[in-house]
Amino acid sequence: MLEKQHEPIAFELAQSVRLKNQQILYLCDSDKEARLLKNELKLFLDDSLIGYYPERELLPYDRFSTADSIIQERINLLNADKANFKIIITSCINMFERLPSKDFFVARKNFKIDDFLTIKELTTTLETLNYERTDKVNAINQYAVRGGVVDFYSGFQLQPVRVDFFGDQIDDIREFDPQTQNMTKKLSEFHLYSGSEVLLDDESIGRFKSAWRNYFQDYDERHCEIFQSLAAGNYPEGYEIYNPLIQSGNSNLMDYFSGFRIIK
Repeated sequence: MLEKQHEPIAFELAQSVRLKNQQILYLCDSDKEARLLKNELKLFLDDSLIGYYPERELLPYDRFSTADSIIQERINLLNADKANFKIIITSCINMFERLPSKDFFVARKNFKIDDFLTIKELTTTLETLNYERTDKVNAINQYAVRGGVVDFYSGFQLQPVRVDFFGDQIDDIREFDPQTQNMTKKLSEFHLYSGSEVLLDDESIGRFKSAWRNYFQDYDERHCEIFQSLAAGNYPEGYEIYNPLIQSGNSNLMDYFSGFRIIK
Protein backbone atom coordinates (compact mmCIF):
# COMPACT_ATOMS: atom_id res chain seq x y z
CA MET A 1 0.00 0.00 0.00
CA LEU A 2 1.45 3.35 -1.03
CA GLU A 3 1.71 6.06 1.60
CA LYS A 4 -0.13 9.32 0.98
CA GLN A 5 2.00 12.06 -0.58
CA HIS A 6 1.86 14.99 1.84
CA GLU A 7 3.77 17.70 -0.03
CA PRO A 8 0.98 18.39 -2.60
CA ILE A 9 -1.57 18.50 0.23
CA ALA A 10 0.65 20.86 2.23
CA PHE A 11 1.08 23.15 -0.79
CA GLU A 12 -2.68 23.27 -1.44
CA LEU A 13 -3.44 24.01 2.22
CA ALA A 14 -0.82 26.76 2.32
CA GLN A 15 -2.25 28.31 -0.84
CA SER A 16 -5.74 28.18 0.63
CA VAL A 17 -4.83 30.02 3.81
CA ARG A 18 -2.80 32.61 1.86
CA LEU A 19 -5.16 33.35 -1.00
CA LYS A 20 -8.50 32.88 0.75
CA ASN A 21 -7.35 34.07 4.17
CA GLN A 22 -8.92 30.98 5.74
CA GLN A 23 -8.24 29.26 9.03
CA ILE A 24 -8.28 25.50 8.56
CA LEU A 25 -8.68 22.52 10.89
CA TYR A 26 -7.29 19.63 8.85
CA LEU A 27 -8.13 16.06 9.88
CA CYS A 28 -5.69 13.26 9.09
CA ASP A 29 -6.28 9.51 9.21
CA SER A 30 -3.60 8.99 11.86
CA ASP A 31 -1.29 10.83 14.23
CA LYS A 32 1.69 9.75 12.14
CA GLU A 33 0.15 11.36 9.06
CA ALA A 34 -0.57 14.54 11.05
CA ARG A 35 3.06 14.84 12.14
CA LEU A 36 4.34 14.29 8.59
CA LEU A 37 1.94 16.85 7.16
CA LYS A 38 2.94 19.43 9.75
CA ASN A 39 6.60 19.00 8.76
CA GLU A 40 5.69 19.44 5.08
CA LEU A 41 3.69 22.58 5.86
CA LYS A 42 6.81 24.17 7.35
CA LEU A 43 8.17 24.35 3.79
CA PHE A 44 5.38 26.76 2.83
CA LEU A 45 4.27 28.51 6.04
CA ASP A 46 5.93 29.97 9.10
CA ASP A 47 6.00 27.44 11.93
CA SER A 48 4.17 29.87 14.25
CA LEU A 49 1.10 29.72 11.96
CA ILE A 50 0.80 25.91 12.23
CA GLY A 51 -0.73 24.11 15.17
CA TYR A 52 -0.51 20.38 15.86
CA TYR A 53 -2.85 18.62 18.28
CA PRO A 54 -1.44 15.16 19.09
CA GLU A 55 -3.24 11.97 20.02
CA ARG A 56 -2.91 10.63 23.53
CA GLU A 57 -1.06 7.57 22.18
CA LEU A 58 -3.08 5.23 24.38
CA LEU A 59 -4.97 2.06 23.66
CA PRO A 60 -8.28 1.26 25.43
CA TYR A 61 -7.67 0.21 29.04
CA ASP A 62 -3.92 0.88 28.93
CA ARG A 63 -2.53 1.00 32.45
CA PHE A 64 -0.26 3.95 31.79
CA SER A 65 -1.07 7.60 31.18
CA THR A 66 -0.35 10.05 28.39
CA ALA A 67 3.21 11.39 28.44
CA ASP A 68 3.63 14.78 30.12
CA SER A 69 5.06 16.30 26.93
CA ILE A 70 1.92 15.33 24.97
CA ILE A 71 -0.41 16.71 27.66
CA GLN A 72 1.51 20.00 27.65
CA GLU A 73 1.39 20.23 23.86
CA ARG A 74 -2.37 19.61 23.83
CA ILE A 75 -3.13 22.06 26.66
CA ASN A 76 -0.91 24.81 25.24
CA LEU A 77 -2.70 24.65 21.88
CA LEU A 78 -6.18 24.62 23.43
CA ASN A 79 -5.22 27.55 25.64
CA ALA A 80 -3.50 29.57 22.89
CA ASP A 81 -4.87 32.58 21.04
CA LYS A 82 -6.50 30.93 18.00
CA ALA A 83 -6.16 34.13 15.96
CA ASN A 84 -2.41 33.42 15.74
CA PHE A 85 -2.91 30.21 13.74
CA LYS A 86 -3.72 29.66 10.09
CA ILE A 87 -3.96 25.88 10.17
CA ILE A 88 -4.36 23.20 12.84
CA ILE A 89 -3.37 19.61 12.06
CA THR A 90 -4.79 16.68 14.01
CA SER A 91 -6.15 13.17 13.54
CA CYS A 92 -9.81 12.20 13.18
CA ILE A 93 -9.89 10.25 16.44
CA ASN A 94 -9.30 13.45 18.44
CA MET A 95 -12.64 14.81 17.25
CA PHE A 96 -14.45 12.15 19.30
CA GLU A 97 -12.77 12.99 22.61
CA ARG A 98 -14.79 14.89 25.18
CA LEU A 99 -12.88 17.95 26.42
CA PRO A 100 -13.40 20.34 29.33
CA SER A 101 -15.24 23.58 28.60
CA LYS A 102 -13.22 26.62 27.56
CA ASP A 103 -13.45 28.29 30.97
CA PHE A 104 -11.47 25.38 32.43
CA PHE A 105 -8.35 26.89 30.88
CA VAL A 106 -8.72 30.28 32.55
CA ALA A 107 -6.09 30.97 35.22
CA ARG A 108 -7.61 30.52 38.66
CA LYS A 109 -5.24 32.96 40.42
CA ASN A 110 -2.33 35.24 39.54
CA PHE A 111 0.53 36.30 41.83
CA LYS A 112 3.53 38.65 41.52
CA ILE A 113 6.75 39.22 43.42
CA ASP A 114 6.10 41.12 46.69
CA ASP A 115 2.47 39.93 46.86
CA PHE A 116 1.39 38.84 50.33
CA LEU A 117 0.74 35.11 50.35
CA THR A 118 1.43 32.38 52.87
CA ILE A 119 2.85 28.96 52.04
CA LYS A 120 -0.26 27.44 53.59
CA GLU A 121 -2.54 29.50 51.34
CA LEU A 122 -0.59 28.50 48.23
CA THR A 123 -0.45 24.79 49.06
CA THR A 124 -4.15 24.75 49.97
CA THR A 125 -4.96 26.27 46.57
CA LEU A 126 -2.72 23.75 44.81
CA GLU A 127 -4.46 20.84 46.53
CA THR A 128 -7.86 22.30 45.61
CA LEU A 129 -6.66 22.30 41.98
CA ASN A 130 -5.69 18.61 42.27
CA TYR A 131 -1.92 18.90 42.58
CA GLU A 132 -0.25 15.97 44.32
CA ARG A 133 2.30 16.63 47.06
CA THR A 134 5.64 14.88 46.52
CA ASP A 135 9.17 15.13 47.92
CA LYS A 136 10.49 16.47 44.62
CA VAL A 137 8.67 17.83 41.59
CA ASN A 138 9.59 15.97 38.41
CA ALA A 139 6.25 15.59 36.61
CA ILE A 140 3.18 17.70 35.95
CA ASN A 141 0.37 17.80 38.52
CA GLN A 142 2.87 17.77 41.41
CA TYR A 143 4.00 20.20 44.10
CA ALA A 144 6.62 20.10 46.85
CA VAL A 145 7.48 22.21 49.90
CA ARG A 146 11.00 22.66 51.29
CA GLY A 147 11.38 25.24 54.03
CA GLY A 148 10.33 28.59 52.55
CA VAL A 149 10.16 27.29 48.97
CA VAL A 150 7.20 25.86 47.05
CA ASP A 151 7.66 24.08 43.69
CA PHE A 152 4.75 23.20 41.42
CA TYR A 153 4.35 21.93 37.87
CA SER A 154 1.24 22.50 35.77
CA GLY A 155 0.54 21.10 32.32
CA PHE A 156 -0.10 24.70 31.26
CA GLN A 157 3.62 25.49 31.68
CA LEU A 158 6.65 24.13 29.84
CA GLN A 159 8.73 24.23 33.03
CA PRO A 160 7.82 23.92 36.71
CA VAL A 161 7.81 27.03 38.90
CA ARG A 162 9.72 27.66 42.14
CA VAL A 163 8.34 30.28 44.54
CA ASP A 164 10.58 31.60 47.32
CA PHE A 165 8.93 33.17 50.35
CA PHE A 166 10.20 35.72 52.85
CA GLY A 167 7.77 35.42 55.71
CA ASP A 168 4.27 35.80 54.26
CA GLN A 169 5.45 37.53 51.11
CA ILE A 170 6.61 36.26 47.69
CA ASP A 171 10.31 37.03 47.44
CA ASP A 172 11.33 35.35 44.17
CA ILE A 173 9.77 33.39 41.28
CA ARG A 174 11.75 31.21 38.88
CA GLU A 175 11.31 28.37 36.43
CA PHE A 176 13.51 25.30 36.89
CA ASP A 177 14.54 22.15 35.08
CA PRO A 178 12.66 19.16 36.57
CA GLN A 179 15.56 16.81 35.77
CA THR A 180 18.44 18.80 37.25
CA GLN A 181 16.30 20.95 39.61
CA ASN A 182 18.48 23.91 38.52
CA MET A 183 16.73 27.24 37.99
CA THR A 184 16.54 28.34 34.36
CA LYS A 185 14.58 31.60 34.17
CA LYS A 186 13.53 34.42 36.48
CA LEU A 187 9.85 35.41 36.43
CA SER A 188 7.98 38.44 37.73
CA GLU A 189 4.66 36.60 38.22
CA PHE A 190 2.99 33.21 37.98
CA HIS A 191 -0.48 31.90 37.22
CA LEU A 192 -2.28 29.03 38.90
CA TYR A 193 -4.15 26.69 36.62
CA SER A 194 -5.65 23.30 37.27
CA GLY A 195 -2.92 20.71 37.67
CA SER A 196 -4.51 18.30 35.22
CA GLU A 197 -6.69 18.21 32.11
CA VAL A 198 -9.49 16.85 34.29
CA LEU A 199 -10.63 18.42 37.54
CA LEU A 200 -11.47 15.91 40.27
CA ASP A 201 -13.71 17.80 42.69
CA ASP A 202 -16.71 16.54 44.65
CA GLU A 203 -19.05 17.12 41.72
CA SER A 204 -16.95 15.35 39.08
CA ILE A 205 -16.10 12.46 41.43
CA GLY A 206 -19.79 11.99 42.18
CA ARG A 207 -20.54 12.03 38.46
CA PHE A 208 -17.81 9.45 37.82
CA LYS A 209 -19.01 7.07 40.53
CA SER A 210 -22.60 7.26 39.34
CA ALA A 211 -21.64 6.67 35.69
CA TRP A 212 -19.26 3.83 36.63
CA ARG A 213 -21.90 2.03 38.67
CA ASN A 214 -24.40 2.38 35.86
CA TYR A 215 -21.97 1.14 33.20
CA PHE A 216 -20.22 -1.63 35.17
CA GLN A 217 -23.19 -3.02 37.06
CA ASP A 218 -21.72 -6.52 37.40
CA TYR A 219 -18.29 -5.37 38.56
CA ASP A 220 -17.38 -5.01 42.24
CA GLU A 221 -15.85 -1.54 42.62
CA ARG A 222 -14.21 -2.54 45.91
CA HIS A 223 -11.73 -4.66 43.95
CA CYS A 224 -10.98 -2.07 41.25
CA GLU A 225 -7.86 -0.05 41.97
CA ILE A 226 -8.56 2.62 39.35
CA PHE A 227 -12.09 3.21 40.68
CA GLN A 228 -10.85 3.56 44.24
CA SER A 229 -8.10 5.99 43.19
CA LEU A 230 -10.40 8.26 41.18
CA ALA A 231 -13.07 8.15 43.89
CA ALA A 232 -10.40 9.36 46.35
CA GLY A 233 -9.49 12.28 44.06
CA ASN A 234 -6.23 10.78 42.76
CA TYR A 235 -5.04 10.29 39.18
CA PRO A 236 -3.97 6.66 38.65
CA GLU A 237 -2.05 5.54 35.57
CA GLY A 238 -4.48 5.04 32.70
CA TYR A 239 -7.28 7.18 34.14
CA GLU A 240 -7.75 9.00 30.81
CA ILE A 241 -9.82 6.18 29.34
CA TYR A 242 -12.51 7.04 31.90
CA ASN A 243 -12.63 10.75 31.06
CA PRO A 244 -16.10 10.41 29.46
CA LEU A 245 -17.40 9.27 32.86
CA ILE A 246 -15.78 12.27 34.59
CA GLN A 247 -16.22 15.19 32.21
CA SER A 248 -19.44 17.16 32.10
CA GLY A 249 -20.90 18.76 28.98
CA ASN A 250 -20.20 17.85 25.37
CA SER A 251 -17.29 20.10 24.41
CA ASN A 252 -14.92 18.74 21.79
CA LEU A 253 -12.14 20.01 19.53
CA MET A 254 -14.56 21.80 17.19
CA ASP A 255 -15.68 24.05 20.04
CA TYR A 256 -12.11 25.32 20.47
CA PHE A 257 -11.65 25.99 16.75
CA SER A 258 -15.20 27.07 15.89
CA GLY A 259 -14.10 29.66 13.31
CA PHE A 260 -11.96 27.18 11.38
CA ARG A 261 -12.98 25.43 8.17
CA ILE A 262 -12.85 21.65 8.71
CA ILE A 263 -11.18 19.68 5.91
CA LYS A 264 -10.67 15.93 5.76
